[in-house]
Amino acid sequence: MNLIFFVFALCLGHIAFSGELANMPVKQETFWGDYQKLELEKKVRRAPPELIEYLQKDNEKQGWPNRPIAVDLPNELVGDVQSALLEIPLDLRKQISSKTVGIFFVQDLGGSAYSDYVFDRNGHPIAGFVVLDASVLNRKANEWATWKESSPFALDSTITLQATIETKKNDSRKNALQYILLHEFGHIYSIRNLKTPLWGKNWLETEITSEMQFFNESWQVNSGKLSSLYGRQWPDRSLVSYYAQDSKKLPAQAVIETYQQIAKTNFPTLYAATNPFDDFADSFASYVHVSILKKPWKIEIKSQTAKLVIESCWNQPRCKAKKSVLRKLIN
Repeated sequence: MNLIFFVFALCLGHIAFSGELANMPVKQETFWGDYQKLELEKKVRRAPPELIEYLQKDNEKQGWPNRPIAVDLPNELVGDVQSALLEIPLDLRKQISSKTVGIFFVQDLGGSAYSDYVFDRNGHPIAGFVVLDASVLNRKANEWATWKESSPFALDSTITLQATIETKKNDSRKNALQYILLHEFGHIYSIRNLKTPLWGKNWLETEITSEMQFFNESWQVNSGKLSSLYGRQWPDRSLVSYYAQDSKKLPAQAVIETYQQIAKTNFPTLYAATNPFDDFADSFASYVHVSILKKPWKIEIKSQTAKLVIESCWNQPRCKAKKSVLRKLIN
C-alpha cells in the first residue's frame, strides 16, 4: 500500500478498547511510571520494545504491510522537535504534557504520525502517546502544508493551490513538525475532555450530551449515524478524502467550489470538515498556531479564470463559537 495514503489517516489510530491490543503493556498507564513529572520536551525519545511490538501487531491487525522498528534519534531531528515544543507557551505545554506519556520515533510506521490512548486501572482513557516516523518528516512547513491541502484533489496544470503556515524566514522542517505535533496533541487534548466525543468509538456506543459544545457546533448523531449540520448546503463534504488514492481524489475543477463551501461553515480547515475527531484536532492545531503562536495560515487557489484566498477564520464571525470553546478549554 502507498505510504502517503496513511500519513494522516494514522493520526486517529485504530483504538482497541478491548482484546489483546488493549491489554498490552504500553496501553496501561502503570507502564509509563511517573510520566507526568517530565517536561514535554523531555518526553522525546526512542520507542521502547514494548511499543514497537504494539505498533507491529496493530499494523498487522489492520492489514497494513509496514512493520515499525526503533531507530536511534538524530540529534538534529530531536533538536527540531524540542525547539518546536518549547515555542508552545508554558501553561499550554504543561496541559499537553499531563496527558502525554511520550513522543517516540520509529521507522516504517506506515505514516508520519500516530496517536493512541493509554488506559487507567479502570480501563478509562487517561493519556496518550505520539509516534513519529523519522524517515518521512523532511518537508519544510509551507511545502508540507501545500502537499497536505492538495492531497484531496487531482490537480493539473489549470489550477494551483498554495498553503502558507509560515513566513519565508521561518519556513523550516522544525515548524512543519510543530504543526504536525499540534494536530496530534489535539487528539490527546480531547482525552478526558467533555466538549467533544472520545475518538475511535462507534457512534452507536457514544452518548452525545449538551456539554459537548465543540461537537454540537458542527455535528449531530441520529440513530447511530453521524452527519454534519451543513449537510444540505454542502452535500459533497463527505467526498473530501485526504491522502486518498487517485481514484478517490476530487477533480481539479472542484477545488475552488470546495473552498468556497468551507468559508460558509465553522470549520477552520478543510481537514477539520472530514470528521468530528479531526475537526477538534485540526481546530486545536490551527487555533494554537494562529491565535496563540501568532503565525500565518492561508490557502491561495489560482485557476485560469479565478483566484480565491482563504484566510484563518479565528477572527471571523463564522468561527466565533468554536473559538470561545477552545479559548476556555486552554485557559
